[in-house]
Amino acid sequence: MQLPEKMGVRELRLLQILIEINQWEDNHRRELQTISGRDLYFRIAASMLENAAGKKQPLKLLSGRITDRATRSRIREFEALGLVEVVDNQDDARTRRLIPSSDFIGRLNQHLHMFKQLCDKWYLMVGRS
Repeated sequence: MQLPEKMGVRELRLLQILIEINQWEDNHRRELQTISGRDLYFRIAASMLENAAGKKQPLKLLSGRITDRATRSRIREFEALGLVEVVDNQDDARTRRLIPSSDFIGRLNQHLHMFKQLCDKWYLMVGRS
């Protein structure tokens, strides 16, 4: 059997980071255990970036590569876990918005911290503006 370097895997350290973050998620993030949960989690995180840019997104824009039914199911699960709240959209009464809770934001910050720790373990991280 050939060594991974000989088989075309170019970024072994990045691969190690991906493996370790995946293991951490499996052990610490119940909401990421399903494809639909993972998709919703990262769509909420992406919507937080959009909201920071001043673009408030209605709930219907959170559906992505998963079915609407799976999205609704995961949203209910996230609500039960206290990760999100669904509220009426003040800009458009016909739609609703999903608001991440402080618990969601805390969990996201822990996730980011773990990812940064793993990157710092292998790389010297210098931020760019």
